[in-house]
Amino acid sequence: MKGRVKRLLKEQKDMGQVAEAAVLCCTSAVQVFVRDLASKMQKHAVDGVGLTPVELKKSVLASLELHFLHEKVNAIDESDAKYHKPARGKKRVQKTAAKKPTTKKARTTKAAKATITAAASTAKKTELGRIRNDGAIVKTRSEGDKSTPAAQALQVEEDDDYDESDSDA
Repeated sequence: MKGRVKRLLKEQKDMGQVAEAAVLCCTSAVQVFVRDLASKMQKHAVDGVGLTPVELKKSVLASLELHFLHEKVNAIDESDAKYHKPARGKKRVQKTAAKKPTTKKARTTKAAKATITAAASTAKKTELGRIRNDGAIVKTRSEGDKSTPAAQALQVEEDDDYDESDSDA
């Protein structure tokens, strides 16, 4: 909108250079004018379905503020068919007996599929853990690996002779 207003102002022979403030002022004025005109047109709209040039003509002629547009809107021919809203047809009656019941298969989303796959994988690992958890270490170590195997990390030794005064903390 701002670009259009600036172009229109520059096209005027008597304007010359156009300041940015002038462009902003004109743009704001056009926006206020269009908003006001639209609200007036809406008051004259029939059934509030849509706005046609006929509503524009009625709203401009009813407003004294827009007297400078009276000559322009008088040229609108109200009898022209293209300015009137088309009549709506009757709604079709649905036949319930002839209509087949629609049953749609529920789609599984990607997230749901991922959840199902993860749950199945976890269940399989748990089952393998039960089978292999006979005291043997499940995870093998490589030479440079100093981490504790997963099966050993779960076992905690308790010291019956533990005294809290021996701790460094």
